[in-house]
This record gives sequence, structure tokens and C-alpha cells, in this order.
Amino acid sequence: MMEQTQDDVTYQIKQAENNALDMLGRQMSKLDETAADLRGMVLSLSDKEMFEPHIWQQGCEEIAAEAEKLMREWRSIQMFKSNGSRTLEGFKAHLAAREAISNYKKKLETFPPEMMIFHREYKAFKGRFFADRVVFLDIEDVLLTGSDWLVPHNIELVGMPEKDQMDKVQFHQRSIALIVRLCDKADASLVLTSKWRREWPHDREALLDRLVEQGLRRELWHENWMLPVVSGLNKWQELARWTESASNLVGLIISGNVPVDPDPLHAKKAEILQTYARDGFGLDNLVDALKFFEVGEASAKVPPSLPPRGGQFYPTTGSRGPSRRSVTSIRP
Repeated sequence: MMEQTQDDVTYQIKQAENNALDMLGRQMSKLDETAADLRGMVLSLSDKEMFEPHIWQQGCEEIAAEAEKLMREWRSIQMFKSNGSRTLEGFKAHLAAREAISNYKKKLETFPPEMMIFHREYKAFKGRFFADRVVFLDIEDVLLTGSDWLVPHNIELVGMPEKDQMDKVQFHQRSIALIVRLCDKADASLVLTSKWRREWPHDREALLDRLVEQGLRRELWHENWMLPVVSGLNKWQELARWTESASNLVGLIISGNVPVDPDPLHAKKAEILQTYARDGFGLDNLVDALKFFEVGEASAKVPPSLPPRGGQFYPTTGSRGPSRRSVTSIRP
């Protein structure tokens, strides 16, 4: 058998890349066709008064089932389960193949265009008629813990100005994976509450790209994906401001600190789930978060030695609840 030359290998890699991209294009077109049909169903059902209640409910259930199937097919593509991508993966020992695989994976970071539009419209539809589930997310003490600064890549950044660290630091991948799992299981969107909103040295889109790069997929982010930055207001006041335009909001705040007597949110239900600098968002927090959203998760079992910490009450306009203000406070 003749030994392959480098040119032979390069040609085979290019062929495998072209085949993989061609197959991906066909798969994405098929997903977009399905998404376009589902968009039409969402548009029709948005005029709820035109339907008998049981017909409308049946339509909603059909969309939900098809949307779940659509997402499974997309996840399968992302996991390199097509023949074309697997062939390309077989050449990964070669630099040219690794570059081709990297380019291929970049195309998988974002939904196909029609699927992305459907995803946003369907989220809005569910928020209007059911519940808009939102995870308000900090970075510090949630995705970036004290111990994360000790890993080889991050420790080199210690001592730099904070703004210079932001586009280089690596988040805790376990916490990222658990947040993604929470959003997938609870059908929740992410909204950034972190101080990174104020301190990020580049534009807003670059910040979102950075978060996506760290593993928080683009489609997980809410249409209004970060709190407003308002001069004279603190984070908790900005959070209340964000909720003023919300409807049917069910909000879980994940943060390393808990405010004292914050402004109430315009929400049906809200809680704050506190994480700690040493651990970040862990499995016990995932269990508590899923419980808040009333979602079961058989695989999320917390060892008896590490009981769930539980969420804490957060005031809403419908239910102020107990105040956290000190009894010695002079404020009314």
C-alpha cells in the first residue's frame, strides 16, 4: 500500500470539510423550514380569542412538542453526530483538520436564522400567555470563584487592572454547565446583573460574545439580556427598573450577595439564591433553582452531606413579604 503524502492528507481534509459543511447546510435548511412552520402556528395562536379554549391549548401543546423535537435535532448536530462531521473529526490529529473543525464549530454557536427568530417569538409568546422565566445572573461568586483565580491561565492575570482581565479570564466550566442545564430544564432565559455591565471596556455586543464564548449559548439570553446601567441607581434598583416592562415574570436571582430591603420587582414570583465565593454555582444550587421553577431533575441528586441551601424571599409588587431592614433603621 502506498504511503499517503501530506498533499493527499490535505486534500482529504478539505474534501471532508466541504462534505461536512454541505451536510450542515442541508440540515440547517431543514431546521429552518420547520421553524418557519412553527412561527406561523405561534402567530395564529397569538390571537387567542379566535379559538375555542381546548383547541388553543391543543395548539400550544403541539408547538411545545415540535419545539422540543427541533431542539433535540439541533443538539444532535452540535454534538457532531452527523457522518460528515465525524469524518472530519477523524483527521483531528492534523493541524489543518483542527482548524477546519474549529471553523465548523463556530457555525454551531448560533441557531440557524429562522430558528433563532422562532426561538425569540416563542419565548415572547410563552411570556405573554404563561410565564416568562428569567434567571438574573451575576458573574462574581457565581461563575467566577476565588479558587478559579488559582488555575494556571487565570493566575497569570492576577495583579492586572480589572478591565484588562475581563476579556481573558476563564469562568468555572462546572458552574457554566449547571447554569446551562438550569435554563434548558426550566425553559428560562438569562439576564446579566453583574458589575461587568458597568466595567466591561468594550461595547455591549462584545460582552455578549464573551459570555457566549465561555459556554452560555446565545439563544439562552433574554431579548433584553442585561440590566440597564442607570446613573445614580445601584444594581438592585436597576433590577427593579428592568422588570417594569415585564409581564408574567417568574424571576430567580443568582448572586453572591443578598440586598437589604430591595425595591420590589414587577413579577408574579421571585427569589434570590445566594452562592459563595469559594464554591460558585454548584449542584445544590441547581436543585434549589429547579425547585423554584417547579421542575424535577432526576439526575440532580445532592448528597446528604451537602443539603440544598434554599432560595430566599425577594419582594414583588404583589407581595412585599418580610423586610430585611434592621429594626434599628431610621427609614420608614
